Amino acid sequence: MPEALETCTSVADVEALLERTPRDLGAILVAVDATGGAMVLEVDRVTHRRRTPWADGYVLTNHRQDEPGQHDSAARLTCLTELLTAAPPREPAELLELLADPGIERAGEDAGTVYATLACPQRRELRIARGGFPAVTAGAWEPLAWPQPSPVGSATSGGAVPGRSG
Repeated sequence: MPEALETCTSVADVEALLERTPRDLGAILVAVDATGGAMVLEVDRVTHRRRTPWADGYVLTNHRQDEPGQHDSAARLTCLTELLTAAPPREPAELLELLADPGIERAGEDAGTVYATLACPQRRELRIARGGFPAVTAGAWEPLAWPQPSPVGSATSGGAVPGRSG
């Protein structure tokens, strides 16, 4: 939803935009704002649902939480949750190691992990793995710019709307 990047200054704005905007497909959206607000939404053509945080964050697969058995996402989600419970990561690099576990990352002939993302609001850190297959173990983890607060009345690439405070 490019409009969210252009018009929203908070995660609440993103959710309000979803309530009034029809979509042509489903997705899992991660929204973070410059104040540290964060949420994960599962969307389809007409509805959206907030994902429930797990411990200090969100654990996601690429399929909706309420569709158990969809591909192998449920088993991958269970595996990740068990690994996180057994040894909670203290650093983003430790989480990246967990994501490379063969019970989580897909690397089949007909399907696999094409990209993976990591968002750490407490550290204001975003990363994406891509450019290799499977992405977590063969791709390059690249940093992405975290949104910065914008002064009231200025328009920036961070999504501020002139005359509106975030």
